[in-house]
Amino acid sequence: MGEKTPERIALEEKALKLGLSFPGNIGDEKLAERVAEAEARAKETPPPPAASPAATGAAPAGVKDGTPADPATPPGLAVIEVHGPARGRWRAGRHFGPEAVVLDLAALSEAELALIRADPLLVVVDRVRPAS
Repeated sequence: MGEKTPERIALEEKALKLGLSFPGNIGDEKLAERVAEAEARAKETPPPPAASPAATGAAPAGVKDGTPADPATPPGLAVIEVHGPARGRWRAGRHFGPEAVVLDLAALSEAELALIRADPLLVVVDRVRPAS
């Protein structure tokens, strides 16, 4: 699979913000259709109030795998941002749901990274940790 275009990345981010789950191998046109449908539905009905992380069992912002993100991680270190389906999904010993899980590439083995990237229910976005 080739590199994702900036347009594809933006489309996936929009889909995730709308709460859509989709396989990683969905075509751009089909994903754009789903986003358009979700946007139309969102205009018709107001979104439900957001549940607290404690109520959903999700980790609070800045926490990954039950451990707070390491503030000592040097800026510019490559990370991946992983989104899973609404019901969640376990892969490589980690749980992924609709909220972003940010993982340092240095903390993953090649096998773990391959498992995460190959899972069609996970959306993986390559990122660079911004400077604080």
